[in-house]
Amino acid sequence: MHRDSNAKLTRREWLSASALASGVLLFGLDKLELPQAAASIQDDPFRGGRQLGVVPFIGEGRGEMETLLGEGLDGRLYTDLSALAPENPVVPAEKFYVRTRASKLLDDTKPWTIRVGGLVKQPVVLSFSDLHKKAKPVGLHLLECSGNARLGHFGLLSVADWAGAPLTEILDQVKLDSRSARILISGFDRYPVPSDRQPPSRAQVGFSLSTKSNPRKRSWLPK
Repeated sequence: MHRDSNAKLTRREWLSASALASGVLLFGLDKLELPQAAASIQDDPFRGGRQLGVVPFIGEGRGEMETLLGEGLDGRLYTDLSALAPENPVVPAEKFYVRTRASKLLDDTKPWTIRVGGLVKQPVVLSFSDLHKKAKPVGLHLLECSGNARLGHFGLLSVADWAGAPLTEILDQVKLDSRSARILISGFDRYPVPSDRQPPSRAQVGFSLSTKSNPRKRSWLPK
């Protein structure tokens, strides 16, 4: 059915699309390679070619790439996408883009914990090591900041091999009450200095990324 490009999705359509996308990830269908996609790679006329150079977009910034810049809400690290090869688009953990650096108010001398409570029969407090024990590989996933722009060479975009603790296992552990209807996930979101660029936005839940780099440079949100 044809839809006008200016038309807006209804709430029901949005929920249906979200549920479909979640099902694709849940059953691992995102890892299936589509025949058309595979054929297009084989038929690529530039396959095996030699890169001659990089042509910048008009109005691109001159910011430093793959270097931590700024602090807190204004902390950034832009991934240099021109350094990636089609055969291996995976970004090393230390070069994965950073949208917000960890707050200086976050005390990293104390163990990080996650408290699960509310309408549950067995409230628990999980440590970071508890989550690591539950972690399972979930494959390659691409993340992109909604504010990605040419001023940063579109460097707020990266692909990595992720691992995460399934939320369903944690909920099974606490045994949800039959009256429970929603799940609220919140984390540390206090900063000593407000953003110079924009007001703090709502945090988003993401997978954990294994890295040997200093975790304070990033805002980690386990799932």
